[in-house]
Amino acid sequence: MRTITHLFSRRKKRYSDDHYMKMVENAGVVMYTADTTGTINFVNSLVCELTGFSAEELVGNHFSMLLDSECEKEVSQFYSGQFLREIVSTNQVFMIRTKTGERKWVEQFAKLIITDGTIKGFQCMVKDVTAEKEIQEALAASEQRRKENEYRLTAILENTRTLIFIKDLQGRYITVNRRFREVFNLTDEMVIGKTDRDFNSEERAAHYARMDSQVIAGAGHIESEELVETPGGTMHLLLAKFPLLDEDGKLFGISGIATDITESVNNRRQLENALRETKEAKEIREQFLAGISHETRTPLNGIEGATRLLAETQLDQQQKELVSMIGRSAERLNTMMRDVLDFADIHKGTCPVSDGEIDVQKIVSEVTGRFATTIAKKKLSTKIYIDKHVPRQLRGDRQRLLQILGNLVSNAVKFTERGTITIEVQVAKAGGLEFVVTDTGIGIEPGKGAAIFESFSHACKNVVVSYGGVGLGLSIARALARLQGGDITFESKVGIGSAFRLYMPYKLPATARTVADGDELAQRYFLVAEDDAINRRIISLVLQRAGVRADLVSNGREALEMLCKNKYDLLITDLHMPVMDGYELTREVRSRLQSTIPIVAMTASALGDDHEKCIQAGMNDFLLKPFDFDQLYKKLSFLLPARETTEKLFSLDLLSELGDEESVMDVIALVLNDVPAELDRLRERSSQNDLQGVCAQAHKLKGSLSLLNTSAITSLLMQIETDARTGGNDVQVQANIREVNRLGRLLLEQLSAEYGQLKKKRVTDTEIAA
Repeated sequence: MRTITHLFSRRKKRYSDDHYMKMVENAGVVMYTADTTGTINFVNSLVCELTGFSAEELVGNHFSMLLDSECEKEVSQFYSGQFLREIVSTNQVFMIRTKTGERKWVEQFAKLIITDGTIKGFQCMVKDVTAEKEIQEALAASEQRRKENEYRLTAILENTRTLIFIKDLQGRYITVNRRFREVFNLTDEMVIGKTDRDFNSEERAAHYARMDSQVIAGAGHIESEELVETPGGTMHLLLAKFPLLDEDGKLFGISGIATDITESVNNRRQLENALRETKEAKEIREQFLAGISHETRTPLNGIEGATRLLAETQLDQQQKELVSMIGRSAERLNTMMRDVLDFADIHKGTCPVSDGEIDVQKIVSEVTGRFATTIAKKKLSTKIYIDKHVPRQLRGDRQRLLQILGNLVSNAVKFTERGTITIEVQVAKAGGLEFVVTDTGIGIEPGKGAAIFESFSHACKNVVVSYGGVGLGLSIARALARLQGGDITFESKVGIGSAFRLYMPYKLPATARTVADGDELAQRYFLVAEDDAINRRIISLVLQRAGVRADLVSNGREALEMLCKNKYDLLITDLHMPVMDGYELTREVRSRLQSTIPIVAMTASALGDDHEKCIQAGMNDFLLKPFDFDQLYKKLSFLLPARETTEKLFSLDLLSELGDEESVMDVIALVLNDVPAELDRLRERSSQNDLQGVCAQAHKLKGSLSLLNTSAITSLLMQIETDARTGGNDVQVQANIREVNRLGRLLLEQLSAEYGQLKKKRVTDTEIAA
């Protein structure tokens, strides 16, 4: 019986052990047991999936072989403590390292195995919590970042000098920063949950409410300059309001940022006042200079003109000397006025520079000729060297070169009592020309070189006493040279002399029209509008010398009446006249009369922007009183249209290759039909300052005329197109457009006549054939 009972008991135990093992294997977690030393004595099959080790590799080894080195000591001490303190069960999360070296987070439930009151070891269940741990760490990191950002934002809000606030959609304040509270002397209790009406006037609260409504209505970011009264005084704030949207794009509030711009506003007002005062002072200065110029140059023109004409009459020797003295005095006064006005124009940035032909030999000869009397009187010798490689003809501003060289030679003559004045002209290494004016005069002391180029300055006081002058000459000369891309430098030794070097980046000229002044002016018919009787008489006599027939009037309205009655070759007008001035007269001639007659402004006002105003009004050129006779003749001759000639502006050579007169007539008819409108559109684009439109229209017109070989017109159109595209000289563009219009009208007349002849010939041929 005992045997049967024993067998039954063993079978029952075996069944219980098998049942337990099946339960352990199917538990879904890693389970293992270890003795009191931590040596593993049993693991289930899931251990391989977690650790990569097989059961055989783990059984008999210490459980610490699975621990990550960073937590091995801490985990071992934890379970030693559980054993020593007889803690029945514990739960611990730590990191293990798999067979492949991969790190994993696990959560282990460890229970002491106690038999008969004695601890036999540990029974453990292990769960892989790597994913959960990573999520927790990510959440923790995110929370840390959120807190850091919150700290940063709070620090910014509380320490910025800008006022910042947030409102809800009902206008209640949710948040205000410390600067907001400081400026308005408020506390959070006085602001949070309140609206603007609680601490602002009704008018200002309504204003802020309207701004809020604009933001809520979808206006987005809005700005406003606000003048507010605070306990600390009046403040100017730049207030910006914008909507606050949640992650779904739904509006939930309004934020405002107000920047203190009080100092900027005050500075702006001071600057505006300063600019206004400067502008007023500038206008007063310009008016003063214009008045002085006009009131001085008008009589001066009469004096110089009368002196020139008087010198051409029969005079005895004493009379000649007196006339010469008057001329020299007038020239000195004229030079001084020109220097003062050039100085003003240079500083204003309106000093005009023209482009024309320069004959170097004539320039040098003219400059030395001006000082021939003084040079002879001081018994000085002159030497002129012009290198053979220097081109005779160049492009540049002839009058400015005369002015600069004249100043350098004038100084050389003034400060030289004995010896030689030398003028050398050579091609510069960098291109352009170099003019060197050398004297054997007093020289310049070391360290005084910079002073001679300063305005109203001399090398020393003795120079002012001994030689006079206002001290503008060299300052203006260098400024004029630099205005054209050149410069002036010098070398000097006291008692030996000075050498001034003028560099000018001149270029070779393109082929240009030349005229014989006397022949071109003879038998021409001019109209002169001048209010000063003396100047009218001088101009009349000067024009008579060149064989010009002239009608004289005293204001623009009289000139307009004469232009309606007679056909003149050219109009000379003063700018400032009673009844109708020169500007209005020109605009009437160009717009109402639709006339292309050349118009020359002649005035005593020499402000720099006068020249540009003349061109903008429709004038062709500008001449300053008192004028040089030869310069006047050259300007007038150049502006006059060529005399009637049989030379055509076009050629039918290309069209004749069609071999069909009817096709040639069709092309001419097309040009006669289209070109007038295209010329009008070109002029219209110019009047609108539409450079892009001018460029496009010039290009189109050039194409329309391409088959007719109209080189005189197409070359101008190419220049207009280039200048308009590159933003070149606007004044020159307008002048070229006027010339294209004049030549275009003449071309249309010639083409119309040609078309008539071809049509007549075709009718005749048809009749003969019949």
